[in-house]
Amino acid sequence: MPQTRSARGARTILLFKSFGDDVLNHILATVSFADRSAITSVCKQWRHVVASKPFERARRAIGETGTCLVYCYDNGWERDGSLETTPSFLVTHDGRLLRGPGRGADGFERCAVLGDEVMVIGGDGMNHRRIDSPLCHMHAFNVSKGTWRTLAAPPVDSPYFLGAGEEATAPVEAPAFAVVAGRLFCAGGAVITRPPVLHNADHRANDDYFSMTPDTDILRTPAECGVYEYDVDADEWRQRAEMQVGVWQGACAALGNKLYVIGGANANTRITCPIVQVYDVDNDTWTCTPTYDHDNGDHIYRWGAHAAVVGGEIWFSGARQQQLIEMYDPEDLDPETGSGTIYEIVPDWESTDENAETERKSYTRPDNYCPSGCIDGKYAVFGNDNTIKVLEDDCSSWTTLVHIPGDVVCRLMASHVPLI
Repeated sequence: MPQTRSARGARTILLFKSFGDDVLNHILATVSFADRSAITSVCKQWRHVVASKPFERARRAIGETGTCLVYCYDNGWERDGSLETTPSFLVTHDGRLLRGPGRGADGFERCAVLGDEVMVIGGDGMNHRRIDSPLCHMHAFNVSKGTWRTLAAPPVDSPYFLGAGEEATAPVEAPAFAVVAGRLFCAGGAVITRPPVLHNADHRANDDYFSMTPDTDILRTPAECGVYEYDVDADEWRQRAEMQVGVWQGACAALGNKLYVIGGANANTRITCPIVQVYDVDNDTWTCTPTYDHDNGDHIYRWGAHAAVVGGEIWFSGARQQQLIEMYDPEDLDPETGSGTIYEIVPDWESTDENAETERKSYTRPDNYCPSGCIDGKYAVFGNDNTIKVLEDDCSSWTTLVHIPGDVVCRLMASHVPLI
């Protein structure tokens, strides 16, 4: 008489129960992180194994990583200054999407991966005019555990007044924020030193939505040229050598033992700086070189971009009013002047392939302020169509990795997040 499905399943469970924890550690550690909830629901033994230190060590040895997105809902900018708890998303290496807990977000945050956590700092001081705003702290998201914790933020002192004798501290906005050689740094950025006063209900419809009087206008100032390194054990920030030029919204990336800050602007005047500033974390020194366009030799002015390291080069996109993908090669410097060159990543449509015309029509440029990262060695961006797209090797077409459901706006993308 043939066995029923339930009988076969029972025999399989008995077989696995006969294995010791050591064997189960090696077997279960090979299962994708996306299936974690499934394997922990099988039996108590499996839950015990997954929660064990040997399982954690086995997972680290496997080295599975994913891409984490931190979101806020796009509710038409009707914000009352309070933080919302909003979802985060994890995209596994095989393109599966997991939803997790989030934190409020409102622009000008930056993130970096330190150890097992995604560190998030900053926010828009205009929209969070509250005493002890959570945006004035750093937040750490442990993706594997699905938990957030609050940590100290760099000591940027810039209080501003809310009225009736109340005083609040503004968060640092859009600093250079990256992990370099296992060490977390925060450099530059901006703070608000005067509170904005709203014009009317349609204040987000144009750029003149603040009452501009000498006493109440919004005033962003650079957070000087301050550079800070985070001490994990003490939960403190320690001051390092200052930047040569304090900038806001520069494209930031870590490569080797150096932190690169490309472009950026003066936070108050919006005057853009056509420079690359490089911080050597071992020697605690900064160098500053001008940047030029590869095609015409003009200075390159960029701010608001997000950067990622792809193949030893720094790729960036999303710069304000510039729907371009650009690349900076730290090794490609003028031997006489030391200046760097920025190249535009141009699609290769010279191919005679019959699909070339279709690819040309379907190719879309990155959106302004779009977050970016590196997935499987390729440049990836999040677009206004709620998709993560990966740029193919010929740079002429995008492959959609995953679509995010709902009406959300992605503020941050963190690549190579360990999934333990």
